Amino acid sequence: MRSRLTSAAPFVPRYLTAGALAGVAVGGAEAIVLDVFDPSLGDRAILWWTPFFYALVFAPVGAVFGFGLHVLFDGRGSPDAPAAAERAVIAATLFAGVVTAWRWRLHHDQAWLADEYGRRVIDAGIGVAALVVGVLAFWALGRTTPRLRWAVAAVFVVVCALVSLVPVERGRTLAPSAALPASGPNVILIALDTLRADYLKLYDRDAPTDTPGIDRYAADAVAFENGVAQGSWTKASFGTLYTSLRPREHTAIDNARALPGALLTLAEVLRANGYTTLGMSNCNPNNSSEMGFAQGYGHFEDLRKQGFQLGFPASARRLSLFRRLVAPALERFLPYHVHAGHYYLRADHVAAKGLDWIDTRTDRDRPFFLMLHFMDPHDPYMDGKLVGHGYLQLFLERHPREPLVEGFIDGYTGDIDFMDRYVGAFLDGLRDRGLYDDTLIVLTSDHGEEFFEHGGFSHGQSVYDELVRVVLVIKLPRNRAAGARNEHLARHLDVAPTILSLAGVPVPDAMRGQPLLDAEGNFLNAGIPHAFSEANLFDLELVSVRTESEKFIRDGSYSGAVTLRELYDLTVDPGETQERIASDDVDEAELSAFESALEAFLSDDTDRPEAEIGTLSPGAAEQLKALGYVE
Repeated sequence: MRSRLTSAAPFVPRYLTAGALAGVAVGGAEAIVLDVFDPSLGDRAILWWTPFFYALVFAPVGAVFGFGLHVLFDGRGSPDAPAAAERAVIAATLFAGVVTAWRWRLHHDQAWLADEYGRRVIDAGIGVAALVVGVLAFWALGRTTPRLRWAVAAVFVVVCALVSLVPVERGRTLAPSAALPASGPNVILIALDTLRADYLKLYDRDAPTDTPGIDRYAADAVAFENGVAQGSWTKASFGTLYTSLRPREHTAIDNARALPGALLTLAEVLRANGYTTLGMSNCNPNNSSEMGFAQGYGHFEDLRKQGFQLGFPASARRLSLFRRLVAPALERFLPYHVHAGHYYLRADHVAAKGLDWIDTRTDRDRPFFLMLHFMDPHDPYMDGKLVGHGYLQLFLERHPREPLVEGFIDGYTGDIDFMDRYVGAFLDGLRDRGLYDDTLIVLTSDHGEEFFEHGGFSHGQSVYDELVRVVLVIKLPRNRAAGARNEHLARHLDVAPTILSLAGVPVPDAMRGQPLLDAEGNFLNAGIPHAFSEANLFDLELVSVRTESEKFIRDGSYSGAVTLRELYDLTVDPGETQERIASDDVDEAELSAFESALEAFLSDDTDRPEAEIGTLSPGAAEQLKALGYVE
């Protein structure tokens, strides 16, 4: 036995390379399939990186397996034990690789496999296919030389590397609108994801951030101090921004539901009236084309993740072996080692993309409508003091979050400062191009963020002001009413009608909101009596109604089972810490008025469209979990 072990030892490098060769084949095949069929990939580095990664993983497997086979064959008196063992190593490793990678791939990506019978059928199919691959490989390898095998593998890797350098346009473009060019101003909607109003000095002079870019813009614009989101998370809020309908009316209120195609969107109305329309979703499936949010955009792009983390490209997270071997180790042992570029495009990329779109648009005889989506305040919150150090919900599932709140807030404020730098750079780019003064610009946030002020974390799970009081700053053409401030209610419902009226486009009757101001800067929102907000993520049912001074919250908004009722006086308690109903500090007539308003809101099903279920690619579904939208 010792002699067999001794005779096998010199051939271990040969078996090591045989396993690596099988890894190149398995990894390259998976990378090609993902590159061709998965639109969620943000880069093509997967094409060159995967063969190397799989080669490293499979090489030691091949060495161990080959060593054992060599001992076995040699013990049976095989005349060519090394060659036979090498062929068997490659064939068996291919078999194992196909079973391991593709079984995980299909179980992970295909929802219908939740059916146990479906799982068994597909497992059997994968096993048969892998066996066929292994047998054919063993047969073919007997008719080739090691030099030829490595020559083919080298050519394969080089071709994959070269193809990875070819950029892929992941967006989609429609034919130019047949409408006559509009005569209105250029319009830009800047959406700042997850930005709390009270984290800007524009709204709270004690705010911990430093945002000179937004402050300079606000000096040319009108700031609405009581901006109210109708939803407390991305999909619900963007649905309202685009349609001027409440979340329960546009129905895009959970992870599965898309924005119905029957609804009329802001971009559709502008495009039909002679505007060039350009929009984006910044790595967030909740406002992506897959969820119906590209409606009306002549060009729409679902931006994709970029960057490397510990040497891994963003697209590596779509690989079966990475998800099975590397990702769990990163999440367990390096929970704070994250890179924002693995979850969304940072502000510098978004600003550059916006200016590039403006510079390269072809139909310059038309005014444009451009929607930019900045994601930087969204988690992961990056630690400004430690490079590559941050906080991501997904990685913190095994860790208590409350003790980390100071780090969360430091990272959040740093991300806001970083975003502001490039929002300012984008606006400077408009100034340099002579476009800024005559352009209508609306800057708003879709929702805020909770840091345990009321026991909650993240967003979508309550309707307190840390989530639904949002940034809303509108710059009129020629900077009319520059520096003005408005204390009346200004809802997301009102953004689309405001843009349309200022662009000289009739506001459709289907839109619920109203213009907030006219072209001269005269305010039109003094008569808005109240604003509703909803929280409907993770099966929650919360709704609120607020005036300029008070706010009433209750649950049971859909089922009718009311177990929570809260009332706050926002003039003396803006932090909503002194609940008035429990302390008997409330007038019954006042409370009854709020209840009646909510009942009217909840019973109003006027022209509610049929809900549509969106179809997410596997990568987009995984991105939802990474961003904290899937439990």
